[in-house]
Amino acid sequence: MAGSRIPDVYNAGIDALKSDGTLISQSLLNGAKVYGVVPEDTIPPYLWVLGGREVIWAEGFNQDDSREIDLDAVVVSKYRGTKEADDIISQVMVVWDTDATWASVSGYAGHTFVENREPAFTEIAGEVWIERALKWRVWVN
Repeated sequence: MAGSRIPDVYNAGIDALKSDGTLISQSLLNGAKVYGVVPEDTIPPYLWVLGGREVIWAEGFNQDDSREIDLDAVVVSKYRGTKEADDIISQVMVVWDTDATWASVSGYAGHTFVENREPAFTEIAGEVWIERALKWRVWVN
């Protein structure tokens, strides 16, 4: 069995987001605030991308190197309401829902939307922070 394929998929996904003009425009993220590691004291809104679950998806066919890999994109916002987080996650879906995003991944076999979770609300220093998370799945051979 080969090593983890999460880095390949993760890098393709985050690189596509970092280069998307709509996402980093003044109306959404106000700059290239797409992170794997969020710098301390980063002011929202920003997008945090996490490499997630990895499983063999064709085990019954003796294809141990065929993997199903999940990525999570989490928007953090201080906007009073969910519009900002909703708009950012919607654009992530547009970017990730194209084969071109994953073209650099060796053995790329497909992708799908998994879940757009309901927002979570947290109060930090008297301000309401909103997080909305998206789960995306990519298959590789």
